[in-house]
Amino acid sequence: MIRTQSVSKSYGAVHALDDVSLRLPSGAVTGVLGPNGSGKSTLFRILLGLTPPDQGAVVIDDAVQPAGTSPQRRAIGNVPDSDELYEDLSPDELARLTWSVHARLVGADTQFPADRFERLCDLFGLGEHLHRLSRDLSHGTRRKAQLLANLTCRPQVLVIDEPTNGLDPDQHVVLKLVLRSLADSGTTIVVSTHNLGFAEGLCDHVVLLRSRVVMAGPPQQVLGRTGTANLPEAYEALTGIDRDRIAREAAEAFQ
Repeated sequence: MIRTQSVSKSYGAVHALDDVSLRLPSGAVTGVLGPNGSGKSTLFRILLGLTPPDQGAVVIDDAVQPAGTSPQRRAIGNVPDSDELYEDLSPDELARLTWSVHARLVGADTQFPADRFERLCDLFGLGEHLHRLSRDLSHGTRRKAQLLANLTCRPQVLVIDEPTNGLDPDQHVVLKLVLRSLADSGTTIVVSTHNLGFAEGLCDHVVLLRSRVVMAGPPQQVLGRTGTANLPEAYEALTGIDRDRIAREAAEAFQ
């Protein structure tokens, strides 16, 4: 179980996070939703130990986490929202390097899980790109290489920022099913996404963040409390999006 206790973080006059307390259940998928600038990336950096909070704490398995790397944080896998890779490594080499580092950090068996790697490579359609250098790969293929490297490690906790970036619609389905299987096997997954349909079909819990927690709970509970039929509608209700006003002003802009 991962918890944040009254976490706050400011950058000068900008309050990125304000008294955020969350529970991220073990073996479940939690979706963190919110507009740009709502504090999602800051929250992830604090969870990963990359940025210290101004106030509050991160608690993993009842242990308060100090700033920086701790034994509990070493078991966290991370897929950032960019596709930055080692340009002179292939997806195969990246996965093996990531596994080597992960195994050393958590004291795992150092034997590379070749069967898992091959199955995931197959699912993501990376076979023909497996030994090409990262600098020669498309954005979408680089993104799949990032996912492949982290999923092969099967971390205890996996944090993914914008998981569907660069992926084709058919790969959205693959990724959703892979992440569901990973969570069902015991991994705690935290995702941040603007793809509300992807979140609705995957997440056991959702958190609407706007520097503070606006609402959190299982998707059906959020729909019930907002009186809406789906997650996109609930998001609009909670963020105060006025469709009629937007449509009217857009029409006037093009008259």
